[in-house]
Amino acid sequence: MISDQLIARSLTWRYLIALILVAMLATAAWMSLHLVISEQESNAAIVNISGRQRMLSQRTALFSSLLANAPPGQRDGIRQKLRDAASLMKRSHQGLLHGDPKMGLPPTMSETMRTMYYGEPLALNDQVVSYLSHVEALLELPDEQLNPEHSHLQAIIAASPARLVTSLDKAVTQYQMEGEAAILRLLRAETIVWLITLLLLVSFYTVAVIRYRQGLQVAKFFMYAIVPYLTFRSIFILGLAGVPSPFSLLEPSGFGLLMQNSNTAQAIGLCCEALIMALAVVSRARWLQEQLAVNLKAQQELIEGQNRKLEATVAERTAELASQHKELDEAHQMLVGSVNYASRLQRGQLPRALRLEGRFASFDVIWEPRDTIGGDLWWVSSSKHEGPFVLAVADCTGHGVPGAMLSLLVSNSLERIYATDTDYDPVAALQLLDHYVRTGLNQDRPDSESDDGCDAAIVRIDPERQRLEYAGAKLELWQLKSSGEVLRHPAARISLGYSQRLTEDDRPEIQVIAYGKDDTFVIITDGFTDQIGGPNDRRVSYGYRRLQSVLTSKANASVAEIAKTMKADFDFWQGTNLRRDDVTAVVFRL
Repeated sequence: MISDQLIARSLTWRYLIALILVAMLATAAWMSLHLVISEQESNAAIVNISGRQRMLSQRTALFSSLLANAPPGQRDGIRQKLRDAASLMKRSHQGLLHGDPKMGLPPTMSETMRTMYYGEPLALNDQVVSYLSHVEALLELPDEQLNPEHSHLQAIIAASPARLVTSLDKAVTQYQMEGEAAILRLLRAETIVWLITLLLLVSFYTVAVIRYRQGLQVAKFFMYAIVPYLTFRSIFILGLAGVPSPFSLLEPSGFGLLMQNSNTAQAIGLCCEALIMALAVVSRARWLQEQLAVNLKAQQELIEGQNRKLEATVAERTAELASQHKELDEAHQMLVGSVNYASRLQRGQLPRALRLEGRFASFDVIWEPRDTIGGDLWWVSSSKHEGPFVLAVADCTGHGVPGAMLSLLVSNSLERIYATDTDYDPVAALQLLDHYVRTGLNQDRPDSESDDGCDAAIVRIDPERQRLEYAGAKLELWQLKSSGEVLRHPAARISLGYSQRLTEDDRPEIQVIAYGKDDTFVIITDGFTDQIGGPNDRRVSYGYRRLQSVLTSKANASVAEIAKTMKADFDFWQGTNLRRDDVTAVVFRL
């Protein structure tokens, strides 16, 4: 009786704090289950919508093909279905990137998914944006321009069953793996909480037996309470693992129905847990009070020692970081210096004024590598040769240092082709350039470690006959008449230098073009037309139609003014968007 009275008087505010901690432990167990369910719902939404993106890419490709091939009277319905599918695909893509509460999508993503969307080699965001830009462009075409051979349709059909679908499949797989891993972590956390609690209770039970033998009668209540707690808590945890509850043997009505609910076992277990911890606090309160002063002193000494050690460690790490920063800064300066020097070398291999004098009535060029140095170049044959002269523009694989190295190989190959004269017509020159690049990179061998090349346009100009010969590999020649008419001379859909040799069917055709005194010619690389931008953050490519509109508006302007207008319009279109590629535009009048 006296012992019970002493225990009752010792129930102070410290015991209330202990009970709050018990409640927090119980809440943690419940929250872990809630998080598992929430994570499953979120993961299901992400996997479902990311999987639907793959279906929508195929659906839009199908409707795009149907739209181009359907009779005019049937196109309105197909066009609406295509617009709805593209709109849903775009909205879902934005939701996956930035989150959408209505779709159940979280606002954040893992670093792995961010790399898949924004980094190489997948760059899934660029793929989807580019794909949707072609679909939207196809939707804007009038019926008379729709045909199965249109470039937008060809880009859609080429992307949907190939790289885009494969990349979307990889994204779905990664989403599913991350969701399963998150759920597994939560289940492990729930199990760990239970195991820790079990370990503590076994320890408490041992102490309770000892204290009971020493005469503490209240310890028997703890010994009684731990049995139902372990029973009901185990039933709940095993239920998460899929083990049937023993209460499933009861009739599914009344009390039996209540006990078959796993949450009932959870609630009973938590109540027992609260009772157990309350009794444990009572039995340990007096000892804790005696040990409090000792512990506080020991902790203070420990903190002071750790502070001294931490201050010494911080000073050491600060000096180490300063040294590393200096080394990194020196390495950075060396790298920047090397790149700037390489830029001077690359600019030095471009044609000098001597090769232009007396050959062109006027000449201007836009040459802007994306990364200080790049893979674009323009070239003019030696002024020592009499008769026709040659102008070439090339767009090599890659950017930066790799592209610049490849551009030097292309420039040297052109010098080699036209070393003594300009007798080779543009078609023969393209074939020789294809051979020299392939063999120069040892890509004609089965053990080659690379597969790179270039696109190119070659023009041989004969001023005496007022005509020029042109052949191109993906780089077209634009002719602007003084009347405002714009002629687009197409290039062959081939690239040069890659390990896959060109066949006879790939041989480009030579085009002989007569020109007048005021005719203006323009050659651009795809970095110009592929640049993403536009007013109001449209994020679509610059395109050939906008280029044609700019040229038409400046039909009677000087070459310098045409080039200046092209540059200004291109910069306006790019806006704050990142530069996608090296940009080159050669504008000349003969």
